[in-house]
Amino acid sequence: MTMFADCREKFSRDAYPYGTQFQKHEDIPKDEINPYWDGHLKGKDRAYINGYDDATKDGINGFFSNFLAYEYELDNAFGTNLFRNVDESVLEDERDISEFSEEERAEWSKETLILKTLKDCMLDNAEATRNEIVTALIDSGDYGDTATESEEH
Repeated sequence: MTMFADCREKFSRDAYPYGTQFQKHEDIPKDEINPYWDGHLKGKDRAYINGYDDATKDGINGFFSNFLAYEYELDNAFGTNLFRNVDESVLEDERDISEFSEEERAEWSKETLILKTLKDCMLDNAEATRNEIVTALIDSGDYGDTATESEEH
């Protein structure tokens, strides 16, 4: 089984911006299609991945929403004011922590930084699992040459 870096990327070259273990980035043809790109999934496999995406997003966002809904109870239980320092807008922002400027991150409380990092780690793990699912579905499915055909530009 071959595992591609990012099943959401359309082209292998885009999925491997730094190259691969066996191939430099500049040696990957510009029009090479990533055969494990989930856009090739059809029918029940496509529905399964859509369901996984929805469940993951709802689950992780729900976890943090519920977590913050109990911030006062948590502070009372731990005898702290830590959770009252969390900037909920940062947690709700869909950007990865690396996409924020250093100036923006410097304004966050430590608690916000920790929770945003935790949320991003959870999303990264969910994405890695998603890539494995997509790879397994295509490897086990009857997709023939559809997954490796070049697209017209």
